[in-house]
Amino acid sequence: MLSRSLWRNILFYDASNDEQLGGLYQAGSLTEENLHWMLGSVLLIVDQPWTLRHKASGRTVLPSNNKAALGEYEIRSNGTIRVTNEQWAPRLISYSNSGQETAFTRDIRARDGRCVISGVVNNTASYKDWTGYQAAHVFPLQYETMWARNGYGCWIREVPDDNTRASLNSVQNGLLMLSHIHKRFDQYTISINPDASSPVFMLALEILKSKRMGTELSHLDRTNFE
Repeated sequence: MLSRSLWRNILFYDASNDEQLGGLYQAGSLTEENLHWMLGSVLLIVDQPWTLRHKASGRTVLPSNNKAALGEYEIRSNGTIRVTNEQWAPRLISYSNSGQETAFTRDIRARDGRCVISGVVNNTASYKDWTGYQAAHVFPLQYETMWARNGYGCWIREVPDDNTRASLNSVQNGLLMLSHIHKRFDQYTISINPDASSPVFMLALEILKSKRMGTELSHLDRTNFE
């Protein structure tokens, strides 16, 4: 079992009792805006306004494009601070073990042509050699019931006409990735927030030896998420 706690170089504490609430790994791409979004939208349930303070500097941290400093942070609120008890949904690797090219895979390859996370272009695409590249589902195939129950298909405009899981296998629900990055994506050690100024967050220690990793990736086309 992968232990993410060993990697964490940013930790969050409840200022009222110094209880550790969680943490993450800062590889260089996380901003203070990202921290506020993660805490307010994903991790915390707080019934009163809250503030974030960097312990070592004593600075109150506001949403900004400044790189998030390493270290410990206090979360202060006049209300109760709780960590969400919502269960995360394990992902299964979403490529075909048979290697057969599906309409989904073909369309993702044609649109992206490279790993959208690292920017590494497939220079052998013209020879139909896609070794090491995989078409990843953003919303996992195994949660088709959840997809249907919540009506997520209404956001899909490009529906393939040769697939029984039409909206889930739309090109809009896929990204091309290098195979080892795809595995990280399915383990939630890479996170993508298309609304953030730096859309790709590296939550693992080292994903790929590339200067472009852990920075704002201008090659990540936000229209893929619209």
